[in-house]
Formats: sequence, C-alpha cells, structure tokens
Amino acid sequence: MSTSEEIPPDGDIVRLTQEDMPKYEIDPSLLPGEFALLFRKGANGVVLPIDLQLGQTQIGNCHVVLQFQNVMPAMPSSEIRQRFFDLQSSHALAPLLWSRKALSSGYSTQRTAGILSKDAYFKQLVDAICARESRMVPFSLWAIINIDGSHPFHHDKIKRGANYRNLISFFGGRKRMWFLCKKTGGMFGVEVPHNAHVTLDKVGGGMIGNVDHCVELAANTILIAFDSS
Repeated sequence: MSTSEEIPPDGDIVRLTQEDMPKYEIDPSLLPGEFALLFRKGANGVVLPIDLQLGQTQIGNCHVVLQFQNVMPAMPSSEIRQRFFDLQSSHALAPLLWSRKALSSGYSTQRTAGILSKDAYFKQLVDAICARESRMVPFSLWAIINIDGSHPFHHDKIKRGANYRNLISFFGGRKRMWFLCKKTGGMFGVEVPHNAHVTLDKVGGGMIGNVDHCVELAANTILIAFDSS
C-alpha cells in the first residue's frame, strides 16, 4: 500500500465505528454517533499499523475532537438548507468563488457574523461563539458552500491568540476528512456526518507537527468555521 498523498479507494479501506474502538485501544466516547474512522488495509487485510498509530494519537490525544453541534435546536435539514440559502440569495453570504470550487464568505468576520445573525436559527450559533470568546466577534468566522466538495491536503493557519479550528458541517453523509503524517506516511480518515462539529488543535490542524488534512465527497454541503481560544 502506498503512503503517498493518494486517498485510498473504498476497497482498500477498513471502516470502524464506535463499537469497534475498544479493540483498537481508542476510547469509544471519542467517536460518537454516526462518525466512523477509516484506515487503509495492509497486505493481510487488517489495518495498517502506521495508520492505526496516527489515529490513536490524533483521536486518542484529542488533537482531533469529534462531536455534534448542540447550540442550535434540532431542525429538519431541508429547513436548515432553506434558511442558509435565503441568507445567500438575500445578503450574498458567500460571494467569493474559491479555486477549489467552493463559495466562501471570505474572512471578514464581522460581515459574516452580521449576515448569519439575520436568521434566528444561525444567530444562536453566532451568539454562543461570541459568548464563549467573551468578545463581540470571534477571532475569525466564515462560511463555505461546497460545490465540488474536495480540498487537497494542507495545514491550517490561525490568528495569533487562537488555539483551535472549529468546523461545523451540515448535510452530506459521505463527507470525509483524511489526515496524513508527512513523516511516517500514516493516514486515516473520518466520516463526517450532518451537524458534525470537528475541532482541531494546533497539532490536529497541522500548525504544529507533520500532519496535513484534506476533504473529499463534500459536494453540496455547507460549512461554518471559526477559530477559538
């Protein structure tokens, strides 16, 4: 099996759910609900040791935290989508076309927060973020509409004073994040369900260390992202 930046095909992947975690020495509570971990198969059909080691480190040491957004109350995904795209059509929430075929709000945090707050549902999230950070606007806040649904391997950059990158994902069902250690070649993936809140610390986001990450199969999803202390 190659340890390059190629994402493995489904036939070469071992998919593990919460029930499988004790066997692999990962706390099951760190993989809630519909999240799943993806590892490459070795020649004997079991998980590659270097992949498992990376997953145990990133997930087990909480460099990558998997949870669900719990600030906004449950709402049918069709209504969430309608509310979001009402903001897009009425207020140009995400007017920038990125080269990776995604529409972005850009990094004008105050503008993005102001537009999201025009809808009572999304305002709850903005208010919670601001309250958590004890400031009128967070370090940074932006929104993305994924058209193609892919983002090549990269490491994040965050503003001084922030320590975490938070990614709240809506819709989809097949969206995956992959993590790659450039030193060892270890790789593992995370299936990211609707309403997921993935938090990366500086190690998980690649600001420190050797781990990059990428996204695939995220077409027609939206993302609200923010950095926090």
